[in-house]
Amino acid sequence: MILFLVESFTKAKTISKYLGKDYLVRATGGHIKDLPEDKLGVDLETLNPTFLWKKGKKKLFDELKKSSLKAQLVLLGTDPDREGEAISYFLWEELRKVINIPIRRVYFYEITKPALQKAIKEQTNINMNLVKAQFARRVLDRLIGYLLSPELQKSLKTRGLSVGRVQSPALRLIVEREREIQSFKKKKFYYIKVVFEGFSAYLGVRFEKPENAKPYLEKLKDVFFEVKEVQEWEEMVPPPKPFNTPELQKTANEKLGFSVEKTTKLAQLLYEEGYITYPRTDAHRMSPEKAVEFLQWIEKNYGVEYVGKLRKFKEKAHVQSAHECIRPTSLVK
Repeated sequence: MILFLVESFTKAKTISKYLGKDYLVRATGGHIKDLPEDKLGVDLETLNPTFLWKKGKKKLFDELKKSSLKAQLVLLGTDPDREGEAISYFLWEELRKVINIPIRRVYFYEITKPALQKAIKEQTNINMNLVKAQFARRVLDRLIGYLLSPELQKSLKTRGLSVGRVQSPALRLIVEREREIQSFKKKKFYYIKVVFEGFSAYLGVRFEKPENAKPYLEKLKDVFFEVKEVQEWEEMVPPPKPFNTPELQKTANEKLGFSVEKTTKLAQLLYEEGYITYPRTDAHRMSPEKAVEFLQWIEKNYGVEYVGKLRKFKEKAHVQSAHECIRPTSLVK
């Protein structure tokens, strides 16, 4: 038997549909360890963190441990990001104390049978750089929030205020932008608009005061206007880029009125149930194989005249190329 561990119960249920009877798929319900809730948990000299069992997770892990004793192989299939890597690391760290079988990491970006089969075939080791990145983020969160929040509350004599690694710089940017808006002095300009039957035109001059336009208006009173040229053209407008996380959140807000939190929650659920690819990505890149499948579907359902070409997007330097755009896993579900 192969024990396949993930962090989400929904994800475990979906994966179970695709893996055979030789696999036992179980979930951790998120992180199993974290910094302590009632103290700093970080050595201020070395910055080494102390991670403890989260409430209820030791009991859950003991059940997973029993299953691992019957397995020939353990596969860690948590999300392919820093948080997922940290969950896999703590599972690996605890399981290797009690079992002497391979514990391997698998990466997949959509929950489909081919993607899972490919991930299992290409099983590998835990990426310790990602684990350390998650530890660093967690330590920074704790140091900034735990040490500075009380000072802020004391300074402003207000309880419940907090300082955050991300929220505080973001708040400063918002405040600075708001100050720029408030200090901006509006300036009104005036234009001359000529209204004809069926269309209108503006004179290409703007005026700071209405009286400055009067000389022009006097000249235009008895002027004969002539349409010298009419131009018509077709414009090719490319379709929008495939979604990445920020653009999905922005569009869901504009079109559906969804908050970022609601969009994130729904996208994660769609991923875990196997309908879309991994929803936390900054890339527009699409799998060429999947793009060809989509183009063939368009041709079959709408005609060859609607089939475009697979576009290549120039991604920014920080974009993680391992992650695709957010797309449907299939067009037949």
